[in-house]
Amino acid sequence: MDKRLRRIPYTSAVWKEWVALEAAGLVPGAKPFLDTARDRGVAMYFVTNRSIDDEAHTVANLHALGIPASAEDVMCVGENGWTWDKTARRQLIASTHRIVMLLGDDLNDFIPAKLTSERRVAEAEKHSAWWGSRSFVLPNPTYGSSERALTATSRRCPTARSCSASSPRYAVSTTDEAR
Repeated sequence: MDKRLRRIPYTSAVWKEWVALEAAGLVPGAKPFLDTARDRGVAMYFVTNRSIDDEAHTVANLHALGIPASAEDVMCVGENGWTWDKTARRQLIASTHRIVMLLGDDLNDFIPAKLTSERRVAEAEKHSAWWGSRSFVLPNPTYGSSERALTATSRRCPTARSCSASSPRYAVSTTDEAR
């Protein structure tokens, strides 16, 4: 069976092996969207929490998908002292570019995870006008952290319905530093 299709528990070693395959796919519609943006002069930056050790594989994977990218465009944890909080990387981009859109697969891509649940909700509400216009979340169902981003719980929602009352409109936002 293809290693990409096995259902095995997450470990750091399994993750590194998977990244080295350079076989991550695209969300449907991503390639035409990125091509259109690039054709209109939009610079692309990939702010990822992949390790700097995985940067070359990440760039190669993007190339394999037909997405032009360089090590300068892929901003990893461990590079320039960056941590899992993406605020500093967004600030660096904003120092030379106007950020017109943020895309992420988890609320942590927009609001630092170190904040309390109450503060994260407040940040999400503060920037609600940007949801669907400048900030977009494409939840990643493979690790489910988007389900607990605002609730400070480690449990996963047993069904989408059980969590929908407390979290759907808080799916995406940004911090002031990203503006």
